[in-house]
Amino acid sequence: MLQKPKTKFGYARRILALPVLFTVAFAYLVNAKNREIEETNLSIKKAVSEIKHDTVKEKTEQKEIAETRQGSSGTDPKLTELEKKLAEKEKELEGLDPESKAFDDKIEEISSLAGEIGNITANMEVDKYFNSAEWKQQMKELENMDPLDKKELRKIKKKHKKQQERPVKQR
Repeated sequence: MLQKPKTKFGYARRILALPVLFTVAFAYLVNAKNREIEETNLSIKKAVSEIKHDTVKEKTEQKEIAETRQGSSGTDPKLTELEKKLAEKEKELEGLDPESKAFDDKIEEISSLAGEIGNITANMEVDKYFNSAEWKQQMKELENMDPLDKKELRKIKKKHKKQQERPVKQR
C-alpha cells in the first residue's frame, strides 16, 4: 500500500476494497450475534421445559399422595372422618383469594386438621411399635440382663479415675 500504483487507476481498487471489507466484517458480526441469540433462546426453552416438567411431576405426586391417603385411611374411622373434612376444606380453599382473611382462616383450619391426623397416625405407629415382637424381645433381654460384678465395677471406676488424672495438654 505504500508503493505507488503502477496502473493509472490503482488507487481506485484500494478505495473500493474498503467497503467490501466493512460489509464482510459486518456480515460476520451479524452472524455471530444471531448464533448467540439462538443459543440463548435454546437455553431459555430448556429452562422452561424443565420448569414445566417439574410442575407436572408435582401434580402427579400430589395425586399419588392422595391415592395413598385414601388407601391407608381405612384403618381408623376418626382418621377417615378427618381426611374427609380436610378434603372439603381444600375444595373450599380453591375458590378463595389467597390474600383474603377467609383464605387465612381456611389455612388455619386445614393445618389444625392435618395436626390431628398427624397425632393419630403417630399414636398408631407408636402403639404398633410397642406391641411389636421386636420391642417385646428387647424388653425380655433387658429383664434377663445380669448386673455387673463387683470386680467389673472396680475396673470401670479405675479407668475413670485414670482418665480424670491425666493432665490436659495446652497448645
